[in-house]
Amino acid sequence: MVQRFSPGEMIDIIPGFFQLTYVRNYGAAFGILRYHTSIFIVISLFMVFVVIIFGPRFISTRYVMLRFAMALLLGGTLGNLSDRIVRGYVVDFFDFLFWPVFNISDIAIVLGIGLVIFSLLRSESLFQDHKR
Repeated sequence: MVQRFSPGEMIDIIPGFFQLTYVRNYGAAFGILRYHTSIFIVISLFMVFVVIIFGPRFISTRYVMLRFAMALLLGGTLGNLSDRIVRGYVVDFFDFLFWPVFNISDIAIVLGIGLVIFSLLRSESLFQDHKR
């Protein structure tokens, strides 16, 4: 998409509802904190470190959904992080016209957060093994 599109260029997929739009996002969600790329890189690297180092140690293997959520968060974070490091911005392209433009990494992050919240609401002892 980056090689064939100019910023702001769009292709209608479902007219009036969904299109692909090439957007350079220099901020975070909804474009907040624009041009603070170094802050987002540091935060992303910290999150990657936390998930890789502490996730397996503190989340029991029996909580498959929570581990899957962490994998989604890690993948989404790495996707946006790689864009920020290589390009200096995140490439967004899914445009539902009634919502800000987003990308696949954003979907992974939102699904991961949703699964974490769902897991936390479902279980009182996510971080404990019940081996007796």
